[in-house]
Amino acid sequence: QEGVIKFLGIPVDGTKQEMIQKLKSKGFTYNQREDALEGEFNGEQVSIQVQTQNNKVWRLRIFDTEPRSKGQIKIRFNKLVGQFENNGKYTPAKKYQTISEYEDIPHEIIINDKQYQAVFLSETGGKVWFTIERVIANFRIVMYYENTKNEADGSDL
Repeated sequence: QEGVIKFLGIPVDGTKQEMIQKLKSKGFTYNQREDALEGEFNGEQVSIQVQTQNNKVWRLRIFDTEPRSKGQIKIRFNKLVGQFENNGKYTPAKKYQTISEYEDIPHEIIINDKQYQAVFLSETGGKVWFTIERVIANFRIVMYYENTKNEADGSDL
């Protein structure tokens, strides 16, 4: 498990059931109908989906349960960028990842099909990235903690 990205101190690795148990031990509750865990992360109510490749945990998909307005989502996105930039465990994949105060997010996403994302590489070789997802008339952050060692590599084609 060395060299594997961690989420709340838990290596993003092993089987789906093992990961679910470890997240439950951190206070998350499992929602069987949604096949997701629910709880608080970084001050937000979130749902977490455990995604696998070849029966190994590949990544965690973490999304805010409460949608935000266009102004709120820009603030949330830029705040997250700042938190990761100021955390010594992560290196930004590119220099400027914040969203300009003049950016019209709804127009860019709906009309121009633009995707906003920020990518950070962990000191262990994993990757964390997040994006803005449209939810009807609002938006939410979706974050991914990826174990790149368990990512599909085409060997099963």
